[in-house]
Amino acid sequence: MTNPRRMMMAAAGSAGGSRYIGELWTWGDATNGKLGNGTSTGNLCSPEQVGADSDWMIVAESVCGNNADHCIIMKEDYTLWGFGTNTNYELGLGDTTNRSSPVQIGSDSWVNVTAGSIANLGVQSDGTLWGWGLNSNGYTIPGVATAVTVPTKSGLLTDWGSTATGGNQRAFAALKSDDTLWAWGSTNFNPFSGDVSTRTSPTQVGTATNWFSLSGCDRHHGATNTANELWMWGFNYWGQLGDGTNTTRKSPVQIGSAQWESVHCCYNRTFAVRTDGTLWAWGVGWDGGLGTLGTTTLSSPAQVGSAADWSEVSLSGGRNFSIGVKADNTIWSWGDNTQGMLGHGGTTDVSSPVQIGADSNWGMAQAGLRGVMAIRI
Repeated sequence: MTNPRRMMMAAAGSAGGSRYIGELWTWGDATNGKLGNGTSTGNLCSPEQVGADSDWMIVAESVCGNNADHCIIMKEDYTLWGFGTNTNYELGLGDTTNRSSPVQIGSDSWVNVTAGSIANLGVQSDGTLWGWGLNSNGYTIPGVATAVTVPTKSGLLTDWGSTATGGNQRAFAALKSDDTLWAWGSTNFNPFSGDVSTRTSPTQVGTATNWFSLSGCDRHHGATNTANELWMWGFNYWGQLGDGTNTTRKSPVQIGSAQWESVHCCYNRTFAVRTDGTLWAWGVGWDGGLGTLGTTTLSSPAQVGSAADWSEVSLSGGRNFSIGVKADNTIWSWGDNTQGMLGHGGTTDVSSPVQIGADSNWGMAQAGLRGVMAIRI
């Protein structure tokens, strides 16, 4: 399906893929206002539209850690909005009041944003890197060992592209417009060969200049390059790096020799789409969250079903459930459904992808801790 409202990524140095513009829909757990529908309690077991606006573009729901209850979203005019938990200034509004409806964050122009558990990163239209939220380790904004209450610029460089955050402020990574990879934070979870305990400023990872897409969540990261290789690093207790071991990696390790289109790190699991459109998963299989018809934890990639039409840009994962969008713009979910986050109208877990409704006008989706945001085009 080709939709006239689909537009290619506009950010310099962005990680490829497409952006969809349309309505915002949410479902799942409404705690702390994270569904954006004006409520802060209860569950919503089917998709429901948030407001009447149809100019939403990028969704970035926090997915890492037990505090992941806030959402950051961008509009077609590149303004930034947020709702949900705000205990640690996650919404960047200068206060700690939760919001149950979308509220604009400043008036700047943004091209990329990533929501972590309690801290966020974003890139503005001039290529500068910004962060906000809890900053007790000095990782979110280097040199500032306190909470960052509003978006604050990190350094003076103007060549940043896309960003990825790790949960609980442990690890951060970003791509520059020259396709180099940079990282900072705890060296327990970032690729610095263990030479120091922390890096509070971005440090280049290797010398490669062909990185293409990047994803990070709770202590592990993944990236693909223009040769369609997949590389992973960080914490590996549950096999979420997919290298066949449970060994934590402080340097990127290549995952097999297959051709990969994109990677999506999700708490203690990882999903990736190959260039042939097949979907693969590994890591924790609790509650059927891998979609492989079981609950087994896997340390190597396993194919999810036999479909070869998964989108390269719209797969996301919450704690033990996952949401995916296919190339025909249908939306699918699987895994834990305790609070209705699969969107099927009930609370029954499923261990393989099941379509949500019959519509074929979904652009992208983001699964958080126990809720989902999606763009309907």
